[in-house]
Amino acid sequence: MGRLSGHHIRRTFDFMAAFSLPWYAIIGTQKALAADLPILAVVLIGIVGPTAGRYFIDLTAGVTPQQFTRGEWFVGAAVLTSLTYIVLYWFGLATPSVWPATILAWLVGFIFRILALRFKWEEPEPWDQERLHVSRGACAGSK
Repeated sequence: MGRLSGHHIRRTFDFMAAFSLPWYAIIGTQKALAADLPILAVVLIGIVGPTAGRYFIDLTAGVTPQQFTRGEWFVGAAVLTSLTYIVLYWFGLATPSVWPATILAWLVGFIFRILALRFKWEEPEPWDQERLHVSRGACAGSK
């Protein structure tokens, strides 16, 4: 069997990361809900688990952590998954078994992340970066 090319390895890694990110977000959300934490804390815990894990994986691999690149809604997928689980929990789909809410929330997060990767959806910038770079360039050129 031949070795996989870098492109195939990257695609496999992206797929597995998209597969696991919602699971970790759901587990954090479930534990925070079980601890009866405020909703903001529940969402934050649902975000920290998968994104911190990916941060350490990226550092170990010697690449720029996904949080510091325009990463096709990497953190957004964790937020969406966490919020989806909370809504399903409120509708009673997490009792008596957590599996209906877990599977549905995972599907939402996984599909969203795969679509974001496939179509290269990028998070919006916090401000107009182009204008900032143009104005800095104009100032540097006028000196």
